[in-house]
Amino acid sequence: MIAAVLGLGKTLKQYKPGEFDFTVGVNDIFRYHETDYVVCIDHRHRFKDERKQILDSTNCSKFYSHCDDWIHVPNFHKVRLVRGSNLDDSKNRYDCSNNSTHVAAVVAYKMGAREIVVYGADFYGDHKFFKNDGAAKMAVSGFSRLRKEMNKRGVGLYVGHAYSKLSKVLPVWKR
Repeated sequence: MIAAVLGLGKTLKQYKPGEFDFTVGVNDIFRYHETDYVVCIDHRHRFKDERKQILDSTNCSKFYSHCDDWIHVPNFHKVRLVRGSNLDDSKNRYDCSNNSTHVAAVVAYKMGAREIVVYGADFYGDHKFFKNDGAAKMAVSGFSRLRKEMNKRGVGLYVGHAYSKLSKVLPVWKR
């Protein structure tokens, strides 16, 4: 199975619906694309009202978060976020970094994807959190570590477009 993981950065425009077996999006991805699963690791108060409304009405198979303030969202599934190689455990623990897209890739892995292609996780200064280069380096480093762990298990982790900073540590996917 091949999964698309959809962040909200510029390279999301490169994603083509229908090419993948399933999709995992982050936050208010439903502004742009419906996805099978959604991951949100930010607390509710971090979003403006318009984005909260989109998140509140998200209609996906499962909505993953560690934050109880999303419990009212349909198909809410509470997870425990932990740092470090938690890919295979059955205790509802999910490896995390400093971004939702990382956790979304872990969800794709746990859903059985053998190839995972990431779009919209660019980590450039056009996102307020990643204006700080240290935050971007942490995100890229987290994906590098995640790729190594997934590769050990026979799973490929790719980036959908070379514009993303992830192209430094993930190969660009070619279908």
